Amino acid sequence: MNAPVFSKYLTSTVWLVCLLCMVTTAKAALMEDLYVGEAPVDEVGLVNVQAQLRALDEVLFRLTGVENARDQLALTERDLPTLIQSRQIVERRWVDGSGQLQREIRERVEFDPMAIDELLSSNALPRWGRERASILVWAVIQETLQATLLDDPYVEQQMSEMGRRYGLDLVRPLADALDLSEISIADIRGGFLEQLGAGLTRYGASVGLMLDFRTDGDQWLLRAFWRIDGLDGGQTFLGESVDDVLDGVFKALLQAMVRRYATDLNNAISREERVRISGMTDPVQYAEVLRYLRGLSVVESVRLVQASGTELEFSLVLRGEGLMDVLAVGQVLDVVTTEADGSIELRLK
Repeated sequence: MNAPVFSKYLTSTVWLVCLLCMVTTAKAALMEDLYVGEAPVDEVGLVNVQAQLRALDEVLFRLTGVENARDQLALTERDLPTLIQSRQIVERRWVDGSGQLQREIRERVEFDPMAIDELLSSNALPRWGRERASILVWAVIQETLQATLLDDPYVEQQMSEMGRRYGLDLVRPLADALDLSEISIADIRGGFLEQLGAGLTRYGASVGLMLDFRTDGDQWLLRAFWRIDGLDGGQTFLGESVDDVLDGVFKALLQAMVRRYATDLNNAISREERVRISGMTDPVQYAEVLRYLRGLSVVESVRLVQASGTELEFSLVLRGEGLMDVLAVGQVLDVVTTEADGSIELRLK
């Protein structure tokens, strides 16, 4: 009698594990591509300086949230050879809103991270680096009298493209029975952000976003509500197409997250910080934590000071401030407390 229930539970669990694996892989790719920009080109084989500049604009906005960052940095086409590491021509295909297959040729340009960061530092432009909080996105749409959960392949692919363009790690929920026992369509339309808690935990996300799509005559109305590290925000966007309103939402969200998480690269003072990490039970966890600490953008070096039972103490050499912020974004360590001597106690999640 219990076999069907167990089978249903097992199937749901397997799907969730697969989803989380795909999310982890996608996030790793996103972090690697922070310094890669794309721009359409008309002809293949020619050096298209304007496309390279547009690709640079994409990267700079993704890192700073400043729309005229290239102007602030006084960059021109003469600077491109010192900034570009590689470039290639790629083809992107998608199905448009009418179901027709579209094709676009783009130049994909990879820029030198060290050169870009040095420019941002010397011009005192804060940068939001590779510690990017995952964003759980719930969306509903009303085109007639009834509102439903968003299930439109075109809108989904546009969201995915804008996640790439703006360096946002977007996570879409399964919307299964477990999800819908915690949140409703009315919650999403009303912007009741407190209902996001269980989903954020389930999908390993730190930021919640609710989107309410509506038609307003010949235009689209999109109300967006978000919660970033306990701070709530939102805006309403009106546009002629879904693309217009989505672009407005993700630009505004990126800028809000830059304000919260960006670090000042101009602060080049190195300092030492001690962290104690509890809950370590095997060498695999040690290797995971060590790799995680070494990968943090504010960490210059990591040294193991002592090990006692399930607790390890590390000495971190940091560049500037921001360690607590990047730890808050990650899904590896929880901050337990900060001691009077300035050391930080962490626990493996």
